[in-house]
Amino acid sequence: MNRIIDISTTKTHLSIFNGCLLVEQPQLSSSVSIPLPDILVVIVATDAASLTHAVLSELATAGIPYIACDRKYMPSGILLPYSSNSLQGERFLKQIEFKNQSILWREIILGKLKNTAAVLNLWGRSPDFQYAMIEKIKAGSDINLCEAMAAKDSFSRLFGIEFSRRDDGFHENSKLNYGYTVLRSLVARFVCASGLHPTLGVYHHNKYNSFALADDFMEPFRPFIDHLVLEILNNGNRGVNLEREDKLHLSGGILARWICNDQSRTLVNWVELTVRAWAQYIFSFQEKPMAAPLFEKPENFDTGELFEE
Repeated sequence: MNRIIDISTTKTHLSIFNGCLLVEQPQLSSSVSIPLPDILVVIVATDAASLTHAVLSELATAGIPYIACDRKYMPSGILLPYSSNSLQGERFLKQIEFKNQSILWREIILGKLKNTAAVLNLWGRSPDFQYAMIEKIKAGSDINLCEAMAAKDSFSRLFGIEFSRRDDGFHENSKLNYGYTVLRSLVARFVCASGLHPTLGVYHHNKYNSFALADDFMEPFRPFIDHLVLEILNNGNRGVNLEREDKLHLSGGILARWICNDQSRTLVNWVELTVRAWAQYIFSFQEKPMAAPLFEKPENFDTGELFEE
């Protein structure tokens, strides 16, 4: 589970052969065969791609997210397994009956703000406002208002006072979109594997959002992506478009090891452990929700195992 398959430019055909994803580029007379257990996620963001039905079926069976994106790398749709846990029916009922959403959401947002403060501190930016919002939440202030103010503060400190996530003209956004898209797919994958239904969110409840719970659970990990994007910008790549080098760096960071809670694990592993722990809380197997992993620093890593043509 160490390859991100990114199809974004050249005309490409995807099919399944002998338990592998076969990626063919007819005009280049080239092909590559990738075993399904080695694949973390498949991302398609081009009209020039074609695929067989077996690709969608086998990816879903293997629990591999297939993400259809627009040209801005915003997900248009995500395919995940219909059934990925032997106790899924029973666990769906427990999830519907879950009553401690506010407690879990509080822990999720505290984790996000603590990790944002750690990233700000690592880059020499003041984390004081994040810590102030953390204390306000602990004292009983409105969680969502504090989180919104903290997000506005952190983005301005990380990317500049004029920065806006709603303006595609800012070069940071294409990079953030890609990183958040891959992160969201990882969280959704482990949500399903845990027997949770991704539509039943803790906080997010938009009737048009099929992955509300993934959007909830990914919040503490967003600062990890912010850090990777800052590294890209620090290396001088400030183009508006998402470049191949950007995706390689983001995929490398997502697959790399990060030190959190004095332990070294891959970011993928941290996400998996956290989602499983929060699932155990929802199913009443734990008395209180586990705190989100606390960002300390990334280990050195090479560019990722991204297959990109």
